[in-house]
Amino acid sequence: MILWIIQIPSVAANTNKSQVTITHIKSDNKYYNVSMVCIEGNDTRVYIDLFDVPQEYADKPADVVFITHDHLAHYDSISIDLVAQNTTTFIGPSSCNEFVSKYNGTGVVPGDNGTAAGIQYEAFRAYNAAHTYHE
Repeated sequence: MILWIIQIPSVAANTNKSQVTITHIKSDNKYYNVSMVCIEGNDTRVYIDLFDVPQEYADKPADVVFITHDHLAHYDSISIDLVAQNTTTFIGPSSCNEFVSKYNGTGVVPGDNGTAAGIQYEAFRAYNAAHTYHE
């Protein structure tokens, strides 16, 4: 599993710009309690680990979509398609072949970094002692 460091430098550098808003997206799915996140700031919208996204987000298109790994509750193509637009950039672990190829995305490994839609990111390995299947 990969976690992300995400920085929107122009927001921090210019206090006259919009503030950054982080929203925990709540799914109506009673079987999964997942942590989908939407980060908005400076006219840029980033989603992380989309799963069973409510229809209201169709009006909030993504500039960048990150996934941490390819389990259903972190990578739901129906939800990704709901917020995707022609200019959306897709970034996920290189081991997520389906995601990377379906969305012509960028596959990364821990230590990789880059810029997408003006957002700097760095991938790093997550550690989860309770669930070995999240490696």
